[in-house]
Amino acid sequence: MILLRKIAKNSLIIAFILLWFTLLQPVSQSISEDESFSIVLDSLTEHSPIIIDSNADFSSLGFPGNGSSINPYIIENLSIVSLSETGSAIQIGSTHSYFIIRNCVLSAEYLGIFIQDTVIPGTAQIINNTITSISNDGGGICCSGNTTIENNTISGFMQGIHLNYASYSTIKGNNILQSYYQGINIRYSSFTEITQNTIKNSNQHGLAIVGTSSSHNIIHHNTFINNSNELTYRIDGERTGDIASQGYDEGQSNIWYEEENKHGNWWDDYDGEEEYKIDGPADAKDEYPLKLGETKRTSFFLYVTIITVVGLVWLIKIKIKTPE
Repeated sequence: MILLRKIAKNSLIIAFILLWFTLLQPVSQSISEDESFSIVLDSLTEHSPIIIDSNADFSSLGFPGNGSSINPYIIENLSIVSLSETGSAIQIGSTHSYFIIRNCVLSAEYLGIFIQDTVIPGTAQIINNTITSISNDGGGICCSGNTTIENNTISGFMQGIHLNYASYSTIKGNNILQSYYQGINIRYSSFTEITQNTIKNSNQHGLAIVGTSSSHNIIHHNTFINNSNELTYRIDGERTGDIASQGYDEGQSNIWYEEENKHGNWWDDYDGEEEYKIDGPADAKDEYPLKLGETKRTSFFLYVTIITVVGLVWLIKIKIKTPE
């Protein structure tokens, strides 16, 4: 019984130490303030702009893989400069093969990566690339169809990421900087998950959801910094209004927070009061917004509280059963 009492006491002490240590820690931001993701490349090979118009083009251009879901074609470790005023550094269309574009450094006059609507949805992954505009025009990554876009650094385009009829996509962990129109533009696309991105210094909205058919998109744990730097916004040159937030929504049933854990997005203009209202006719809002530099420790606090309560109850019961 003495041993049980010691265990209970030790558990309680450990729980209090964990709680105290957590309270003393500086609150972390959503991501590092470094404006670039680290891309680990063994080497870069200079390559001319790539245009793929059929499944056979992957093999004829020498890219490894067979186009299956378990052995996709791989385009990687390339340095490409596109000086075409209407072209792309990498353009892919009319394919049904699976493929990955990763670890490339692209500079483009107009488009960085363009995945056309003739690509079968769900076959494209764009991962860990650095894409820079030469002219401050066009788009960094432009896609139609279900696409995975993760951990890319995109800077200096009119739009960093542009999805058009691209439902069930994933946009995660990207760093989108200095967009001269919008950071991310979602058009006529639904059921897309947009998480853990940093969107910074967009002239207009950091994220714009366009079209009433754009629905059930989920947006949470993104960091919005210094976007919406113009007084008014323009959507398709037709719809205009005063800018009051870093997001825009004219769709339906889009959710600007994580429902399960009640976590929203980090907004550097959020003052900590109430919800964060999103511009646009959808009257959307981030119901659980986070101030920049704030994090949620709900799960950890719950865990420590449970340990503390259980240890305390156990100690009391033992003490009652075994008086001094």
